[in-house]
Amino acid sequence: MSDTASEPTWKSVATLVGRIVLAAIFAMGAFFKFADIGATAGYIASVGFPFSLFLAWCAAIFEAALVISFLTGLYMSEMALLGTLYVVFLGFAFHMSGWSMGDEIGQLRFGAFVSHFPFAAGLLFAAAHGPDRDCGSPCSPTCSSSASPSTSSGRYRRGRSLARWPSSRSHSAWRRWPRSSRPFTSPPR
Repeated sequence: MSDTASEPTWKSVATLVGRIVLAAIFAMGAFFKFADIGATAGYIASVGFPFSLFLAWCAAIFEAALVISFLTGLYMSEMALLGTLYVVFLGFAFHMSGWSMGDEIGQLRFGAFVSHFPFAAGLLFAAAHGPDRDCGSPCSPTCSSSASPSTSSGRYRRGRSLARWPSSRSHSAWRRWPRSSRPFTSPPR
């Protein structure tokens, strides 16, 4: 992959695949929670949390919201941060005890606990980088287009939503927008 023209393509594909994998993991979790909410509530109650049915519904709805966020790119960075906290909390709350290394069950519980941390690291990476802005996907609210402000460094394009940029009330933002990509000649009034 020494060709610099193909570099953004493979990064966009890798980002998209990562988003789909994270969405699939949370989709499986949400599906199993919704399929048997009583069993989920029972597991939550077995650890000692009160209001287990309410917490089970909250967890299922939150995981469904994570799926929507990863698939659409809407609020993905914020949701990935919340997902990181959620996954680390689940590791400590549900998999911290019963680690007797002499038996197979203890080793499985320890493995379940440890597996939350690489997952949390992936969510932190997703939070830091957000949805791929150069993917050309209509699902991402910040994808680049011919009308989006851009410079060679991508300084003005990165993290800007097309719905908010340029604001008709912000003439200073209009002046920062490169002349070559302005859709018309004067700022909107």
